Amino acid sequence: MAPHDFWQEMHPPGSFRDDREFTSFYVATLEDGRQLRLPIRILGDGEHALASLIVNQASFAVLDALAENLAEKIRPMRIDVVAGLPTLGLTLAAAVAQKLGHARYVPLGTCANSGTAMTSRLPCLRSPRRHRRNAFISIRACCRC
Repeated sequence: MAPHDFWQEMHPPGSFRDDREFTSFYVATLEDGRQLRLPIRILGDGEHALASLIVNQASFAVLDALAENLAEKIRPMRIDVVAGLPTLGLTLAAAVAQKLGHARYVPLGTCANSGTAMTSRLPCLRSPRRHRRNAFISIRACCRC
C-alpha cells in the first residue's frame, strides 16, 4: 500500500481481520464496524511503534466519519468548548465542534502573542526528549466561546 493511500477511505465492516499481528498497518474499527487502515510508524528508539493518523491528510469522508464518531461519544457530556491542539488536532477539533452544533472552536497555537492567556508544555510523541513546545491559548479565542 502506498503511503498516500492511508487515511483516504472508511472500509465496510469486516474488510480486514483485526485479530492478526500488524506489521504494515493497523485496523482501527469504529463502533458501527467501519474500518480505517492506519500506517505503523517506527519510533526513534527502533523498538516501539505506533499506528499513525495524520488527520489533516485524511479525505473528507474519513474526517467526517471520525468527527461524527467522536462527537457522538462526547455529546452526553454537554461540552461547552472544543479546543484543538496544534497541529493535527486543529482539523479534528473544528469538525467535532461543528458536529456538536458549536459556532466555533478554540484553536491553540505554538506561538506566543501579546494576547496570550495561558500556556502549557506539549510533549512530542515521536521524540519525547526533543522538540518540546508550548501550547498557547489566546485571550481573543477564550472570550469568543
